[in-house]
Amino acid sequence: YWPFLLLSALLWYRYHPDLIPIKNWPLSTTLIPNPMGTTVQLDPGQLALPVSWTLVYEVYFYIGFTALLAFRRHTRVSTVLAILGVVVLAGIYAVYSGVFMPGRLLDSSLAFTLYLSPFCVEFLLGCLLGEWYRRHTIRWPLAWLALGLAMAVLIGWVNARWFAGNLLLGYYIPQRVLLFSAAACGFVLWAVGLDQRGKAFLPRASLILGGSSYALYLSHTLWLQWFFDIGGRDWLARNGLTVPGYWLAALAMIIMAAAFYQFAERPLHRGFRRVLRA
Repeated sequence: YWPFLLLSALLWYRYHPDLIPIKNWPLSTTLIPNPMGTTVQLDPGQLALPVSWTLVYEVYFYIGFTALLAFRRHTRVSTVLAILGVVVLAGIYAVYSGVFMPGRLLDSSLAFTLYLSPFCVEFLLGCLLGEWYRRHTIRWPLAWLALGLAMAVLIGWVNARWFAGNLLLGYYIPQRVLLFSAAACGFVLWAVGLDQRGKAFLPRASLILGGSSYALYLSHTLWLQWFFDIGGRDWLARNGLTVPGYWLAALAMIIMAAAFYQFAERPLHRGFRRVLRA
């Protein structure tokens, strides 16, 4: 993350120095919000790297997961189930008390927007899925794939029919988590079912693209913003090359992310593991 944070700082300094003072640099650096502050999830504009708002939740989860390792193995599942129950009840209360309503969400405390956020349900379900497939063989992986695809189509329909295409807004976080989690479980169980059978979908490409997915996620908005700042978007529009230009830009971003993973991220991981072993 930090190499991309540095890149974002350089780009802000070069092209938009007037915006540097309004960024929350302590939060951007640590991804750990001030416990006395308000919501961070819905204000990515505070962050030097706006897409990193999701990493705030991931850091919180990693801290919680590390604490969970201190529990005895036979109590971990029951602990996760208990926490999941608390988060679900908090989410129900938040919905009925209007926490996610326009005009209130931006003033909500971190209790509902981070610590007991519906987003935590996704992480906790991941824990339970991991424990379940550790003990069981996944049957009918293609059926799980079909379920995941069907849910993805359903999400698109529900978004258009009931949310006017606005399901990704923060006001609909509980509904979004409910729908997307169901689809994600289907895809994960399909992939795990294949893995348990010694199969993989395009194994080498999956390994490289999967490994570089974080780099792609963290860098794509930076490259697009840089492309806009140097006038690339306007040049493509003037020459009637918008569609092929964006396809080439997408391919270039994937290649750069894969290169970063191979030549920067993996060496960093190896070095960190050596430090831990020492």
